[in-house]
Amino acid sequence: MSEAEESDFKFVKLAAVEVVRQLSESRQLLLEQHSHSFKWLTASLLAINGGAALAVLSNESIESEAKVIAGAFFSIGIFLALLIGVLSQRANQLALVPLNNAMGYWLAVAQDGERFEELEEEHQRQFKPVQRLSLASQILGWLSACLFCAGIVTTGLGLTEHKDVVHVESARLDRGEFKHSKLNDF
Repeated sequence: MSEAEESDFKFVKLAAVEVVRQLSESRQLLLEQHSHSFKWLTASLLAINGGAALAVLSNESIESEAKVIAGAFFSIGIFLALLIGVLSQRANQLALVPLNNAMGYWLAVAQDGERFEELEEEHQRQFKPVQRLSLASQILGWLSACLFCAGIVTTGLGLTEHKDVVHVESARLDRGEFKHSKLNDF
């Protein structure tokens, strides 16, 4: 082996050691961050949709039809939040295999200095299903949040007291009760 080849060989081995270190740190950080954010986001989606469903269904000043529609929005939002949890767990399970494969590969490269482009490409392909599940979880999270908003709008439109207040205010205006207000005195 020539001096240049020996230098390249040592460089590949050092680079492999660095890749293994980075993969290990990334895995640990990924698991911690994912765990914390997953718990917080899922709990938030469950809490806002569940709390809103209880509040709407127990409120007598909301029309029955609006209660049913808003309740359906909130219930589907709860279901989607639970589905996020299932998909996220599945993504974690799927990610462990390619991550461990990549770490094993780079440990071998660190030891013997040989790289195989086909294996590196295969490791990248193994992460595709994980990426799809992660995307699906994100989409479901946004859908759950949008359903919460739709439920809130439906609830607002179904408030019976609000409609009565509008009718009373317009009746007072029609009778001229608001012609002389304290604001006009200034």
